[in-house]
Amino acid sequence: MFNKYVVILFLFCFSTISHAGVSLSHYRIEFEPNQRLQHLYLFNPSEEAQTYRISFVDMEMKPDGRLEQSDGVKNSAKKYVRISPRQIKIAPNGNQTIKLLARNSHRLDVGELRSHLLLTEVPKETANNINQALENSLGDDEVSVGLQMTTSLSIPVFVRKVPSTNTQVALDSYSFVKKDNQLSLNMQFSRYGNTSVYSDIDVYAGNDIEPIAMLRSMGFYYPLPQRMVNLNLDNWDGHSPLKLVVKRHGTEQVFVSEGLNLVSALAAIH
Repeated sequence: MFNKYVVILFLFCFSTISHAGVSLSHYRIEFEPNQRLQHLYLFNPSEEAQTYRISFVDMEMKPDGRLEQSDGVKNSAKKYVRISPRQIKIAPNGNQTIKLLARNSHRLDVGELRSHLLLTEVPKETANNINQALENSLGDDEVSVGLQMTTSLSIPVFVRKVPSTNTQVALDSYSFVKKDNQLSLNMQFSRYGNTSVYSDIDVYAGNDIEPIAMLRSMGFYYPLPQRMVNLNLDNWDGHSPLKLVVKRHGTEQVFVSEGLNLVSALAAIH
């Protein structure tokens, strides 16, 4: 009796914007009020064709910014956005387009819906051939393990009934923390409004024009009320006054402009 076993392991790697197989034109899709059609462009810079299945998944943002897949999201956009096609094959050095159509957004009873567009790579035929070769080469009572890497990319898709420009961000509190000889700034922000919002955070020292610490495009997803952020302050000289500036991402609209308590920072160091 022959006991041959082939175990194929699927490894999923999540990322945004680009990886070795494909590059995306956007890292998020936003349907503002009265917008119905959006396009996502994909480019394959490799020398091999890439195939992806396209679907939606719901994710919940935690206060520290982590995203966790969830089936209980109340403001899911799945039923309100149609995507076409559902599977694409991108030729080497070629490109493809995904169309997204928002439907019945005027009927929303909340300010914003959100789901995440998931692109899952379809395993290549060569991987299947390798696994078949492993199976054929097995002796009696041998077990083979085949490794098959599957990459997935996800980006948020927002459907809004009210403009995102109405949503504001405010600083609730902050503290300085020293851990493993590294000083960092912990901040808690609140979101005011019925949509998600993206912010740019800068920390300046003294009269420096360039920030000593920064965070670009901080996502703060509706309906999460508070969001925690930590920035490393290794580049601070230990005595210059510190200033925190938070702006709406990509604009000069200021949410927060506040000098930080130098005494608290020095106390954290010592």
